[in-house]
Amino acid sequence: MTIIKRAIESFNIAVEISGRNDLLINSAKFSGNAYLNKENAILHHGTILINTDFEILSKVLNANKEKLKSKGVKSVKSRVINLKE
Repeated sequence: MTIIKRAIESFNIAVEISGRNDLLINSAKFSGNAYLNKENAILHHGTILINTDFEILSKVLNANKEKLKSKGVKSVKSRVINLKE
């Protein structure tokens, strides 16, 4: 994540690391990462929202409403931002 953070900051955009796997701009998530470290293998994957259609995103993501509520978030759509913005 640090390498992504540095790359975005090279464009004079302030990036914040949130928790262990999210990158934020102005408190909105534009990147999320996950990993699994097991015995002799490490699996890593992540996303970077650049030009995402948030109407489609909100239809395909089935976030647990209780989880969103516990984080003080109204919806997945309200919590994310595109880098193009």
